Amino acid sequence: ADLYRDLVIAAKWDDVEMPSSDELADYLRANAEGGVPKNPFAGDAAKAAKSLKATYSIPYVQHAPLEPRTALAEWADGKLTVWTGTQNPFGNRGELMQAFRLKEDAVHVIAHDFGGGYGGKHTGEVAVEAARLAQAAQKPVMFRWTREEECVNAYFRPAAVMDLEASRDDKGRITSWWHVNINAGGNSIESPYD
Repeated sequence: ADLYRDLVIAAKWDDVEMPSSDELADYLRANAEGGVPKNPFAGDAAKAAKSLKATYSIPYVQHAPLEPRTALAEWADGKLTVWTGTQNPFGNRGELMQAFRLKEDAVHVIAHDFGGGYGGKHTGEVAVEAARLAQAAQKPVMFRWTREEECVNAYFRPAAVMDLEASRDDKGRITSWWHVNINAGGNSIESPYD
């Protein structure tokens, strides 16, 4: 506690106006990189025996893992070992290597069993912070977020809008399939159709 007694931090930030939940889909469409393409098969769908058009919206979602992020860091002979619950131990190692300018053989990340991360335990901010504190304290340090810190500091699953339109002929064969995915990220559903 004495270490931080005279520490003063002056924080400054700019408020950014963000859309409400009701405005989110329109906002994502309006700000889609490269714009939202028009359906090149709209004419086919209009003439088809049967067609279906749907839009799916996904809000921002807090991953809310079963337990908050935690890391234990220890420095020994210029090498760093971190024990943490992570879905991405190699990515965490990369973040630690970059933060401390260490080579790969100087960083060891041990990913222990942990409760469901639900896609939220990929980044290594807690591992990096534990390592910084352990380096400053010159002894092992465990750092963990509270549930409130987990919900305030962690990243969210991206919000998204997906527009789909498909058509089929009178024999049930698919004649067109159009799928636009706005902002769902690299893990979104890929269409099995050409």
